[in-house]
Amino acid sequence: MSALTLDSTAWLALSLGLVALSTTAVLVVALPAVVELGRAARSAEKLFDTLNRELPPVLEAMRATGEELSELTDGVGEGVERAGQLVQQVDEGVTFVKRQAGQVRKTSGSVFAGVQAAWRVFRASSAAPAPYPKSPQTQPRHAANIAATPSDAAPSAAPAKHIEPSAPPPSTVSDRP
Repeated sequence: MSALTLDSTAWLALSLGLVALSTTAVLVVALPAVVELGRAARSAEKLFDTLNRELPPVLEAMRATGEELSELTDGVGEGVERAGQLVQQVDEGVTFVKRQAGQVRKTSGSVFAGVQAAWRVFRASSAAPAPYPKSPQTQPRHAANIAATPSDAAPSAAPAKHIEPSAPPPSTVSDRP
């Protein structure tokens, strides 16, 4: 049995030697990785310190920007509402101007028609013969007042004609205001 024991002890020693050799190889290979992990941890620590210093003001600035955007949105909403009211007022003004233009058109048409009528009356009165002047010779003679005068008597002894003065021309001035 002793040979067996030696053999098992040799196998045990050989196994332990291989385990030690593999552990050493792992440590040799892992040592640079552990060093890099330490550097990464220090970098991460620096990053977290920077974030702790820089992030709160950035977050505060973002919060203030959000509030300003909210105020601007409210202002734009009020501006749009005012613009809508202005458009409505302009529309009402345009409607009023259209209505007034229609009234002016009607009034100017009436004035134009009146001027045309006055012009026609004026032209008709200037083309009409002048009325006879009223004189004692052209006064109307009534049958009772007709006296035979030598100038009126005709040699044929015909009765005298009754002469009426012409009517005055129509008035061009209107009595209405």
